[in-house]
Amino acid sequence: MGLKSVYLHHDASDRTKRYDLSASRSAEDVLSDFVSGVATGKKEFYKLTADNGSVVGPEEDLYSRSSNGDDYFVEPTDLTFTVTVATDGGATKLELNTRPLKITPETSLQDCLRSICAAHKDIVAPDSKFYDDTGAELPTTLTCSAVARLAMQGKLVIQAGPAEDELALLKKYLGMGAEALEKGSFAGAVRVYSELQRVLPKEVNSAKGLALALMGARKWKKAADAWAHVFELIDPTAVENLSLHVEYADCLIKCGDSKTAIALLSHAVRSLSGKPPIPEGEDLKAQLGYAYLATGDEEGRSAAAALWTAVLKETQQKHVRAMLGYTDLARQLGQNDTAVRGLLNLLVSNANDNEVVAAFGKVMREVPDSVTILTSIVPLTGPEQATAYSFLAVSMKKEGAITPCIALLKLALQADPSNAGYALNLAHAIDVQGKTWESLDVLAGFLRENAAVSVKTKTADGAPYEVSCEQVLKLLEPPLKEKSPDSWLYGESARRFAAQGKVVRWNEEAGIHFAGPETEPQSSIDAMPENLRKKETPGKTAEAEPGKQNASEYTAKELDTLAIFFTVVKELFKTGSLAALPDLVVLLGPLHKDKSLFATFIRNEQAYFCTVAQLLQYTTLPLPSDPPLLDLHVCGDSHSFSTSWHVLAVGGQQYLTRNHLVTGLKCYHLRPESHFYPRYNYEHVTKRLPKKSKIIMMFGEIDCREGIVLAVEKGRYDTVEEGMRTVIEYYVKALLALQKEKDADLYVHPALPVLDVTRPMVCQFNDLLASALAEPRVTRNGRIKYLDFYGKLLSPDKKQLLPQYALDGTHINPKYLDVLQDALTTAFAKPSEGTSA
Repeated sequence: MGLKSVYLHHDASDRTKRYDLSASRSAEDVLSDFVSGVATGKKEFYKLTADNGSVVGPEEDLYSRSSNGDDYFVEPTDLTFTVTVATDGGATKLELNTRPLKITPETSLQDCLRSICAAHKDIVAPDSKFYDDTGAELPTTLTCSAVARLAMQGKLVIQAGPAEDELALLKKYLGMGAEALEKGSFAGAVRVYSELQRVLPKEVNSAKGLALALMGARKWKKAADAWAHVFELIDPTAVENLSLHVEYADCLIKCGDSKTAIALLSHAVRSLSGKPPIPEGEDLKAQLGYAYLATGDEEGRSAAAALWTAVLKETQQKHVRAMLGYTDLARQLGQNDTAVRGLLNLLVSNANDNEVVAAFGKVMREVPDSVTILTSIVPLTGPEQATAYSFLAVSMKKEGAITPCIALLKLALQADPSNAGYALNLAHAIDVQGKTWESLDVLAGFLRENAAVSVKTKTADGAPYEVSCEQVLKLLEPPLKEKSPDSWLYGESARRFAAQGKVVRWNEEAGIHFAGPETEPQSSIDAMPENLRKKETPGKTAEAEPGKQNASEYTAKELDTLAIFFTVVKELFKTGSLAALPDLVVLLGPLHKDKSLFATFIRNEQAYFCTVAQLLQYTTLPLPSDPPLLDLHVCGDSHSFSTSWHVLAVGGQQYLTRNHLVTGLKCYHLRPESHFYPRYNYEHVTKRLPKKSKIIMMFGEIDCREGIVLAVEKGRYDTVEEGMRTVIEYYVKALLALQKEKDADLYVHPALPVLDVTRPMVCQFNDLLASALAEPRVTRNGRIKYLDFYGKLLSPDKKQLLPQYALDGTHINPKYLDVLQDALTTAFAKPSEGTSA
């Protein structure tokens, strides 16, 4: 039995994939395809089976002596050779069935494999290594007789089993594809449905699934082709297939083929003529409106408006797609009241629809008088409207409508000054605009208005503990009144704190506390209670250790108030008012100790508080200021906190690293079409950077941690490397624009390889970033330089972060600044391409 096709099976996930064997499809291609789809980064085992779906094992004897007495004949499927192909994730073990092959007892295993390759060139390369089932490598001089003995002893795996029923197999893989679609794993769904279509090209369900998966992956041309194939297999005018026209037309419109989309939809609409109205008919008309609008001419626009108006009339203004198109067209025509009113009504009943939220954010962002229109529709008459304003403000913030968001939150807070959630969201929104002192003013206003409000807990020994808004305000007011951070870094306030002879320390026994300067800092990885180290499901409160208060025992109002306390700490750190922070973090420490706050809705505020508390252990005040310090600006995500407010000696000068935080920014957010609020935060923050300054840019780690892998799973990119190159291109373009706008010297910091799970990705990202920044378009003026030092933070094999650089498991210890200082010294001194020495 020759091999016409193979099934690769992944035991851990129970996934099987079929491949046709042909001269044009090498085993390396097959393995690369399969491993990229299911490999988990660990050593995984796969098996190859014959085209009937089974692996037939030996009879009583693995081999039999032929009539000539000396030679052995290995009959079809009698012997299974095990070979290993190296992958990035480790060793991939494969079981390959042979075809009839004449060998002698002394034929070497390598020669035997070469004979197999001669018969099946598309199965395996002749230089593959051999391993037994324990993972030990077998010598290539091992004879086939020895292989037979090993197999008979159970040292090589040989499996037997009946072929799987085709219908059961089809149902199984259709289920796998549907599950992948539901989870948003569009790349996985494409793989499953593609293989089903390869085997059964006329199977309708897998054809539909493939088209939907390609749409999810935003592969519009491929999706359109897939829908064309579906329409060859179905009756397009059947009622159950009418909805498919909407999907097919959507792909055509996105491919720029509005003409075909109009013809397709018009035919479907005509097929309903004279029949009772059905919901699918309104969907077809609404989509036909988008097809006409895509023509780009006035006639098409008029046709779209007429269709949407008719659909909305028939559905009592409730058809989502028609209302989205109608309101966007109204906005373009200057009918702002109609646009805002329509989307507001739509949002109320579709608050979880991302397309609706995006459209509402867009109209609030682009219509100049959007807040005036909205407040005329929903006048502020009491707490109920204030709640609505807060909800609408948070919704529009996600889409970059920051100014109207702030306006609504101010109105809500005026109506209910005791609402900590309104004050917190307002402070965060103002912070997006880079106005840190204004954000602190809002927080101070809430603390002042609610001075008696407090958050209560118990200390480790059971004693009651309470922190009031008045106490926090008392510590906030001095730096807020001065608005002169230098005083709190190396001026009078810093010297006054230093005279007290105490420093912040954090350990398991004492929590966050004051100690003498002779004590050593301790990482919160060691000091953090065991229950905080456990991974919890986001949004769910972790179980507390016995006898200790759980974060869920805080009410929502207390959590909001606690978030305000923590945000005061974050904002003061951003300003550089370091001497004001020790008393504040020690005061708040007991409210945090042993609390699983990371599993609540204030986990981000809690995370910043913990980071600042840790970093204060490595700050010695006052900072040296003689000779006068020059400014070295640090623009980055939360990793920039470790780098900020220290003095570095570079090129014979003393530089103070000043922080410019851009919260949560991914390089992906820098693409032109993004309206997610971190992009606007970046624009506001960089706009405030001085011209002709020196700036360290620190972004990319969040892309590696939570962006790129998910995008690959969703099918946005075929590989992780493609995803990295794409987001790096967004980053490089942003760097070039910033350098030109500010006439600045930019020093690009590598993404920090602190997290164990993402370290390999971060290293790959940094290498690709270094290559991109070495291109002539970047180097020609010598003003953008990559700081190539991340390898010095790691063990020689780049698998471990050196222990001295550990801080909290996510951020780097400021001890790394010596390495950064050396890299900056080299960058300052080294002439770049395009500049003269």
